[in-house]
Amino acid sequence: MSKLFQKGSIAIALSVLMLSVTLVISAGIYSLMIQQIRASSQLGHSVVAIYAAESGLEKCYFDYRVDGIMSCSYLDVPLDTITDATYTITEFNGGSPIISVGSFKEVNRRVEITW
Repeated sequence: MSKLFQKGSIAIALSVLMLSVTLVISAGIYSLMIQQIRASSQLGHSVVAIYAAESGLEKCYFDYRVDGIMSCSYLDVPLDTITDATYTITEFNGGSPIISVGSFKEVNRRVEITW
């Protein structure tokens, strides 16, 4: 009975060890997958933020070229009524460059033009 008990306990110990290793590997893979999913969702948000920043540049440059406005003071201007994207002109004093920051869902992208 003693030898049978020893064989059974070794088998249980090996099973627990193998399950522990499998759990650690699975947790590592899960962690990597979550990071990749977050990065891919932020990539989509980044594109919208860049478009918002470019819209701000276009608006400021249009006002400068057509209306002769020498400074743009746009702060958190909504891109449209559907998304929460906004743009802010951070620097423009009538000359080059124009710097605009687009924001969308906690992602900010900065774009600058020089002419």
